[in-house]
Amino acid sequence: MAPTIQLYDGTTTINLNSNDILTTRHQFTGASIDQERVEAGRDKWNLGTPSWTNATESLDLLITKSTPALIQAEVQKIETMLDKARQSALTWSGARVYIQVKHDGDSETWRSEILAGRLEFGDVLSDMALGRAEARLIYTRRHYWEGSRTALQLSTEADTTPTTNEVTLHLTDDATAGQRNYIHIAAAQVTGVLPAPVELQIRNAEATAKDWRGFHLGNFVHMDPATVDPILTGGTGTSWTIDAEQEVRRWTLSDGQLDDFAGQFCRVLALITNTPAGYLRAVMMATVGGLRLPVYKAPSQVYVDGGGIWDLGVVPIPPGGYTQKATGLSLALFGQKSGGGTLTVDHVHIMPAGHGLYRYVAQPGFTTPNTVAFVDDGPEGRVYGRTVSTGDEYPILRPYGEPLHLWPGKINRLRVMIAGSTKGDAVEAQAWYRPRRLTI
Repeated sequence: MAPTIQLYDGTTTINLNSNDILTTRHQFTGASIDQERVEAGRDKWNLGTPSWTNATESLDLLITKSTPALIQAEVQKIETMLDKARQSALTWSGARVYIQVKHDGDSETWRSEILAGRLEFGDVLSDMALGRAEARLIYTRRHYWEGSRTALQLSTEADTTPTTNEVTLHLTDDATAGQRNYIHIAAAQVTGVLPAPVELQIRNAEATAKDWRGFHLGNFVHMDPATVDPILTGGTGTSWTIDAEQEVRRWTLSDGQLDDFAGQFCRVLALITNTPAGYLRAVMMATVGGLRLPVYKAPSQVYVDGGGIWDLGVVPIPPGGYTQKATGLSLALFGQKSGGGTLTVDHVHIMPAGHGLYRYVAQPGFTTPNTVAFVDDGPEGRVYGRTVSTGDEYPILRPYGEPLHLWPGKINRLRVMIAGSTKGDAVEAQAWYRPRRLTI
């Protein structure tokens, strides 16, 4: 039997293998390697992590109807759908248009977003007089195919049995037994070939409304996710005593932590409980023979004028590239202000900083009752608040950066920090994704 091939915009479906429209030839060529983008990467001499161009493909169609007017009506339906795809891709608004394919004997329907397309015809005047028209549908689509929306089995420190239902995690510094801020996704849960964005729902599980203001999300998939310890407490503190920039807090990093972070760039988030107004940034320090010096400073100072979660910049841990023999390194906060004062840091949370590994979503000032969840819907490119019981949505969130992605065949461990929460707050999480492939 022939495969099912359709154009679909979420509401309307045009079947391209039916009695009226028959696909006589399909050419799913797949994506090509973007050589220029590859050569601009860290190692331009190999294809270890290739980037892909969008795919341009074609379908040969035979349209049969009893009259030329009915043939023209079918053509207009297809061309209207193609223009809708073009408008959506150009304006980032309106319904997306997909080409959907289901092979005979396959239970999965795969989709890929169409960005632009056109129909080409041969001897259309002669053909239409015979009640038929041969056409070639040429379209450009995303470089990947997506499968069906799939619920992920999650587990946490509090809910150790994987489930697709809500699981509980806690917004904490890991000091309390049974309370951790991670979501664990086993390697077998994520299938496909390419990293795929996650749809993550985080619901307030406390009895009272919360003043959530911002969501920091990280995936530690490349940092030994099952064992990495990204939370630093305690540390060595120094009061601000001079006007020049100086070290005001420092944490020694263990050899195990350096191995886990593996030379990757990391975002340094500090939960500050008290501080005089001044400037802070993250700094990597090295100690050799008793001499301690800064090796890498986050590019910019951040003005900090009160308590809360502060993003103090991005640094490589360790600097200079990964080595299993890295030692004698520490993470410090450098501060600059006029006059004295003492900085009080509850804890520092190190987050990944790469594409698809870190996401920040801001909420301008609404309270969040325990009936409302925050939803970061990466596959659909949407972020919103949702009343779980009714499905009502509230466009009150503003995302920064790419959606969080999941890597197939690997342990994906997500961690969550929420500005405006109280340390130890419980939240409930669920997640879904669409597996991605290059070819079908």
